[in-house]
Amino acid sequence: MRYEYNPESGELVKQYVPTTIEGDLCGYRVRKMPKDFSAPIGQVGKEVDFVGEFRFKSHTRTLMIVGGEIKMLAAYQILLDDQKARDKMNYETIAVVCSTLGESGAAKQAQSRYEFCNQFSKILVTMDS
Repeated sequence: MRYEYNPESGELVKQYVPTTIEGDLCGYRVRKMPKDFSAPIGQVGKEVDFVGEFRFKSHTRTLMIVGGEIKMLAAYQILLDDQKARDKMNYETIAVVCSTLGESGAAKQAQSRYEFCNQFSKILVTMDS
């Protein structure tokens, strides 16, 4: 992910989330702060991979689908830190991804990403209420 800051105030202006198709970069989901996703770059619809999917092509144990990019980063870091603290780094890390369509479109994107999802023995869906 990349971030754009206001050079005068240092305030965060935009977040750029890369989108991929079969692991190849095809666009960016652009978040203008605080929560405006109306100006994407390239492809960002349901035909693209989950955000972060390209990192977990060989994983098979557990997939966690979360409700947003920031939550995806936080969840992955929390799970990785816990795995390190329990000295379990010889186990596969939990794959954490999020939808490019937001929480309301996650189910449709999961359907279109069936092959990816089907490689896991357990899938956790952790959306906001």
